[in-house]
Amino acid sequence: MKNEPGRRPPAPATIYYDDRCGLCQASIRFVQRHDHRQSFHFVSLHTPEGRAIAQQAGLDPANPGSLILQDAAGRHTHSSGICRIASHLSWPWRLLGRVARCIPRQWRDAGYRWFARNRTLLSD
Repeated sequence: MKNEPGRRPPAPATIYYDDRCGLCQASIRFVQRHDHRQSFHFVSLHTPEGRAIAQQAGLDPANPGSLILQDAAGRHTHSSGICRIASHLSWPWRLLGRVARCIPRQWRDAGYRWFARNRTLLSD
C-alpha cells in the first residue's frame, strides 16, 4: 500500500508484557524476529502506562498473568491476544494464528492460563 501525501500510516499495535518473566521476554524477542512489517510497539506491564492498562483490562498489575495487545480493534488478552499477534507475523505463524482462532476460546484460554501459571518453571 502506497502512502498518499498527507495521509498517515496506521499506528502500530502495542503489546504490554511482563518484562520480569524470562519466557515472556523470549516470546517478545520471537515476535520481534518474525514481525517483518514492524506492526508492534512493546511496553512493560511494570511501567506506569503498563500498570494502568493492566488495571483497565481487569488484571492485577503486580501479577498480570497475561500479555495485553492494544490495537485498532480494541484490547485483547490471553489466547485472543496471542492469536491476533500471530496473525501479523511471517509465515507460518500468520496461518497458525488464524487456525488457532477456530479452537474454542475457553480451551485456548485454559492452555494460556496453564502456561502463565507455570511460566517461571518453563523459562528456567
